Amino acid sequence: MEVNPNTSDLQFDNNPKLANDLVATNQDEISYITIGSGFKGITDIETRPDDDLYILTYSRSDEGQGVLYRITNNY
Repeated sequence: MEVNPNTSDLQFDNNPKLANDLVATNQDEISYITIGSGFKGITDIETRPDDDLYILTYSRSDEGQGVLYRITNNY
């Protein structure tokens, strides 16, 4: 999986780990496209010029405190 050139989308095309329909239909395909889990109350998802993915969350149980997660590419 790659971020497209203008960093607005993830690209899954032409990848042998996914079917031609780009729909994850089995555990191997789901595992391949999972980039994180356990996020609660996602309010924003963005890629930045550093090509990392940022996920902003909000949780009422944390007294309104949000968490900013950074997902990096680990090649």
